[in-house]
Amino acid sequence: MGPIGPGKHRIEVARDDRRWLLAWAGIFVGTLALLVVAHQLYRMTGPHPEITAAIRSLKHQARWLIPGLKGKPHARGAAVDPDHRSVDSTRSGQAAQRA
Repeated sequence: MGPIGPGKHRIEVARDDRRWLLAWAGIFVGTLALLVVAHQLYRMTGPHPEITAAIRSLKHQARWLIPGLKGKPHARGAAVDPDHRSVDSTRSGQAAQRA
């Protein structure tokens, strides 16, 4: 075989790059499909309290990793939770119940 010229080298590098790109894309799509199937299986098999508890624990731990979220989740918000009742115990009637 003769020496490889600069044109042949570029063609081989481009071919290798396409192979790596296709391999990466295949692995990415396969992993994404696997996650979608696993999620659907999880949803079809019913409630999983132990996994729900683990996810809540992970969310709690993640708050310590993100700057600015080290306090309680609702500590920065308004005193009234729009979905429920007031967060402040003096407004929710708990103080009256204790008396």
